Amino acid sequence: MQKLKRTLPLLLVLALLAAYLPLSASAAPEQNPMRRIGLYFNSNSLPEARLENEVGSGYTVGTYKNGRTFTGYFKLTDTKLSMFKNVKMVYTGSGFAESGSGTTIGAYSVDIGETFANEAAMTTRLTALKKAGHKAYPAISAGKITIRVGSYIDNAAAAAAIPALKISTAKVVAPSNKCITIGNFSTGAILAQYDDSTNPLGIQPIGTNALTWFKGYKYYGGFEYNRKDGNNIMVVNLVLMQDYVKGVLPYEMNAAWNIEALKAQAIAARSFSYFRNDWHKKTDNGNNFDMCNNTHCQMYCGANSASANSNSAVDKTLGVYAYYNGTPAMTVYHSSDGGQTESAELMWGGTYPYLQPVTDPYEKSENAYRGVWSYTYNNTLLSKIMKEKGVTSNPIVDMYIEERTPAGNVYKLTVVDNKGNKYSFTKDKARSILSSSADGVTPYSIRYWLTKSGSNTLTMQGKTNTTTSTALTGLYAVGSNKKVTALKTTNGLYVLTSGGLTQVGKTGGDYVVNGKGWGNNIGMSQYGARDMANAGFKYDQILKFYYKGITVESGK
Repeated sequence: MQKLKRTLPLLLVLALLAAYLPLSASAAPEQNPMRRIGLYFNSNSLPEARLENEVGSGYTVGTYKNGRTFTGYFKLTDTKLSMFKNVKMVYTGSGFAESGSGTTIGAYSVDIGETFANEAAMTTRLTALKKAGHKAYPAISAGKITIRVGSYIDNAAAAAAIPALKISTAKVVAPSNKCITIGNFSTGAILAQYDDSTNPLGIQPIGTNALTWFKGYKYYGGFEYNRKDGNNIMVVNLVLMQDYVKGVLPYEMNAAWNIEALKAQAIAARSFSYFRNDWHKKTDNGNNFDMCNNTHCQMYCGANSASANSNSAVDKTLGVYAYYNGTPAMTVYHSSDGGQTESAELMWGGTYPYLQPVTDPYEKSENAYRGVWSYTYNNTLLSKIMKEKGVTSNPIVDMYIEERTPAGNVYKLTVVDNKGNKYSFTKDKARSILSSSADGVTPYSIRYWLTKSGSNTLTMQGKTNTTTSTALTGLYAVGSNKKVTALKTTNGLYVLTSGGLTQVGKTGGDYVVNGKGWGNNIGMSQYGARDMANAGFKYDQILKFYYKGITVESGK
C-alpha cells in the first residue's frame, strides 16, 4: 500500500490541535457544498503561481464574493496564466521570477482613468488602444473595470509614456502590495492586473468539468489569489465537495481497495471536511479557507491519482455524511490501530462520545503497512535524543512506561537521567519524544511495549576504587521506621554514588520498543476498514463499528 505512506501522520497532527477542539458544523449540510482548500499559504506563499488548462479553454477573471460565490469581470482566452506579485520581476522565457536573466517586468503602469460598466464596453476601448500600438490590458481597481498600459521600471518611465496615450485622465500607478499581475508564462505578455484590497483575485477556468494544472497537479474548480501579507501570494482552490473528496480519497486510501472500504473513507473524509468548515479561517491567523491540503488536515492533491474505482466510491455516496445527534461528526481516522483504538477525549480533551476505544478484531496488523514495528534504544542513543530535543543534557540511565490508558495504549513514558531527574511525556508525546529520523527510529503509534535487556551487574564507584558485584540477590531496604524489608526485584531501584545515579541490575543493555499500528489510534482504522470490507461488511457497518452511536445518511 504505497499511497498511505504520505497520509497517515494526519491524525497524529490533529492531537496538536486539541486547543481548538471542538469546532462543529451545522446540521443538514448541502449534498455538494463548496470547499475552500489552502494550497500555498503562510511561509509557503508564492511570488508566482501558474495555471494551465487541461480540460477547458481560457479563464474568467473575477472574485469570490462572500468567499464562495464567483462574480466574473472579464475573460482571458490564453490557456497558460501566471499570477505574480506587483514588484519588479524577470520574464525568464518560461515564467516570471524575482531574479534571474531575461526581460525585466516593471511594477509601474499607467491607468487611463476610465471605468467601464461591463466587459463589452471595456473590450471596445481596449481594442482601440491596442490598434494604436499601446500595450494595454484590462484591470480591476477597487472593484471597477478599467484599463492599464505597460509595465515600467519606475515612475519616470511610466510618466513619460502618458503623452503618447493622448488621454487627459491617464495617471501613473505605483506598485501596490495588494496588486497581482496576470501574464502568459509561455509568451511573457502581460494580460491583466487585479488591484483590490477588499476582495481577492478569483480565476475561474472556462468549460464544463474544467480541469487545470497547478504545480504538477490537476484540480477541479477555481482558484483564489491573495497577497494577505502584502508580499507573496496565497493560493486557495475553490472546489465542490464531490471533487474535493475525489482528490482526497486516493491519497488517504489505496484506490484499488474494496469499494466498501473506499465508500467508508469517502464519507469519513467528507464528514471531517464539513466539520472543519472555516477551520483555518478561525484558527490560522485569519487565513480564509476551510482546510489545507496536507496531513495537517487531510491529504488533497487533486485529480492525478483518482481511479474509476475511487471516483465511483465518491459518486455512490453523494451527500452522505456521518452524523452524531444530527450534526456531522469529526470522523478522524488513521492507518492501523494494532487491534485497539483510543479515546479522543483522553488524548485531546473535549467531548466526543463517538470517538471511544474500540477493540478491533478485524484489522490484520501484520498485513498493514507499518502495522507492526520495532526499534531498539540504548542509554547513549536516548541521551543523544533527549539532548537534541532540549529535555536534558545529562546522560540517561533508565526509561520505562509509567502509565497506560484503559485501552492498553501508552499514556505516560518516563526517562531518568544520572542525577535522578525524571522526565515524563504523556499522550502523543510519549511516542514522538522517541522519534529521531537522523537515527532511524520513528515509533508510529502510542500502542507499544517496552522490554529492557542488559547485564545483571551493579557497579559501585567510590573515591579511590570501583567495586563490581554480580550477586544482586539478598538486597534490603531500610524504611523511615527503621524496618528492614527484603527487595523482591531490582527493577526501578537506583543507588546514588559519587559518580551519580546507578540503576541496580542494569548498567547497560537495550530498551526494545515493540509496537503496533500507525497513527493516533482514534476513529477509523483504514486497514481495518479494508479488512472488514474484504470480510463482507458494508460501508455503513464499517463506519458504525469505529464511530460509536453515529448515523450514516444523506444531507439535504
